[in-house]
Amino acid sequence: MAGNAVRNDDVVWQYQRMMVSGIIRKRLTWDEVQTMRNRVERLKGCNKVWDTETYEASHVKVLLRTFLCKDRFCPNCQAVKRMVLWNRLQPYIEQNKDSLYHMTLTISDCTGEELYDTVRHMAECFKALIRCLKDSKKVKARGIDLDFKGCFRSLEIKCKGENLYHPHFHVAAVLGNGGDLEDKHIFNEFSRSKGYDDRLFSDIEVAIQRMWWLLINSQSLTYHNIFEDDALGRYSCVADKWRPDDCERLIAYVTKGSPMEGITDSNFRTLYQTLRNCRQIQGYGDLYHIKSAEGTGDYTERDYQALEQYIINGEQPVSQYEGTGRLAYDDKYLMLRAKYQPRKP
Repeated sequence: MAGNAVRNDDVVWQYQRMMVSGIIRKRLTWDEVQTMRNRVERLKGCNKVWDTETYEASHVKVLLRTFLCKDRFCPNCQAVKRMVLWNRLQPYIEQNKDSLYHMTLTISDCTGEELYDTVRHMAECFKALIRCLKDSKKVKARGIDLDFKGCFRSLEIKCKGENLYHPHFHVAAVLGNGGDLEDKHIFNEFSRSKGYDDRLFSDIEVAIQRMWWLLINSQSLTYHNIFEDDALGRYSCVADKWRPDDCERLIAYVTKGSPMEGITDSNFRTLYQTLRNCRQIQGYGDLYHIKSAEGTGDYTERDYQALEQYIINGEQPVSQYEGTGRLAYDDKYLMLRAKYQPRKP
């Protein structure tokens, strides 16, 4: 965390360059400039100070709160977001491990000028794809009935140059009848692409490749278009049984690798504009209300209260503010996150 706080300087620098360029070229309004200035100030102080209570005899520090900027490009805030999301997803993954599949839906690369509209069009097309897989009689007439229960999809954008981007979706799908996805016997134009070594596809994957192409290109999802017209195109889409390392892809940063890895000034401006008011992660079906679902933790609030009281053993704490850098090298104390705080009189 202390290292991420230092790396925030790179994000601050990107915001400042974008702000200065926008002012000089009159591309930013006064309100937009003020918004960026506020973002910069929050980034500078993000996670630099923790509010703690120290129990000297027990060698325990309890974190009451920290100060986060919640910026989409902040390494610290994105790391926290990934950790929370992992904890919330884990019970569902364990509960549905026998019927969980990882899907990747890609499209052709696009320019920076096209990225904003492309990402939003992909989101609408994904909704239509889910509806088709769930309810379409045209698909079920071909024997494709996945018994769709729900899914969780995340957006990832790979920067491939100054003005070239590769947006795609990673999806964790719960399918009551996904066994046919594992019957892979079709060789097509994607079998030797993108690092594949003679990969084979199932009938359902090939159908999804065509349906995804039709949706992205605003064409009708008719039986003829999906299964009979070989003149129409496809996009590379794969679906495999869920593996433990797939969760890293599902909750990855919106940009490849880390929030600022390989990002140029031009990339940063494009991503900033594209991702404003854009949902990177969205649940559907049974996973739509994943954030508010019960049973997403190993302990209840009462468990945390009992655990905390056991550890501190009735000791009176010393409250203080401490810098993250200092805490990073402090091996004298066990650091706990406070799940419960008693009301102050």
